[in-house]
Amino acid sequence: MLGLKSPTFGLRQAGHATQRGALPLRRSVVAHAGAKKGDLVKVHYTGTLDDGTQFDSSVPRDSPLEFIVGEGQVIAGFDKAVMGLEVGQKNKQRVEVDDAYGPADPGMKLSFPAEQAPKGLEKGMKVKLSNGMIATCSKFDDKEIELDLNHELAGQPLTFEVELLELTPSERMQKATFGAGCFWGPELLFQRVPGVLATEVGYSNGQMPNPTYEDVCSGQSGHAEVVQVVYDPQQVSYEQLLELFFDKHDPTQLNRQGNDKGTQYR
Repeated sequence: MLGLKSPTFGLRQAGHATQRGALPLRRSVVAHAGAKKGDLVKVHYTGTLDDGTQFDSSVPRDSPLEFIVGEGQVIAGFDKAVMGLEVGQKNKQRVEVDDAYGPADPGMKLSFPAEQAPKGLEKGMKVKLSNGMIATCSKFDDKEIELDLNHELAGQPLTFEVELLELTPSERMQKATFGAGCFWGPELLFQRVPGVLATEVGYSNGQMPNPTYEDVCSGQSGHAEVVQVVYDPQQVSYEQLLELFFDKHDPTQLNRQGNDKGTQYR
């Protein structure tokens, strides 16, 4: 259940969310035959609908998107738009519905009495639910309110213009997984290290396949919270990451770190 999220408009897939945070500029361009699965890429992009409406772009805010190709970190069509590009190359690709956010699901709607609506809610407004999902108020009258949980681009083909800015080939990257208690703190710690290219959080070493958060917190699944680090050994060594790991947590505490108690924090 490892998964990354981005604060961009939603190119990334839904899943257990964690924000990347700012990573320092790093690495020089290396010769490569084009982006392939497993490579780390940085791209500028602009997304438009069939009527020409622009729904998102990284260019005006100068915040390129960084992700590992083919790892499910972005929608499938965006992966395909980047595949094979060399640094400096551009591509324009139309992404059909199935490779974007899929068709809209009529079952992904919630209805409740109008008197339960929060003050100021109007049709068309977006609201954040307690589970972190974003919903759109699709109906609002005197009796009933309806919230649509579909992604707002569901059911629509998308067109992306992408430019590959940087590429780190998979052959140059290495991966390590660390368990140091609650995964949020260690993830932020590793994100600040020059040479760390990507991080993901999740669960490891349990007996239950694909556990939920509740399964892990119950102590019955046997999992530990971990952060997985993708790094460039030309910039930071595994030994340096280990030194940071042991310096920033207490491995002698039994099934806890600080105020976090439970076998998942071992």
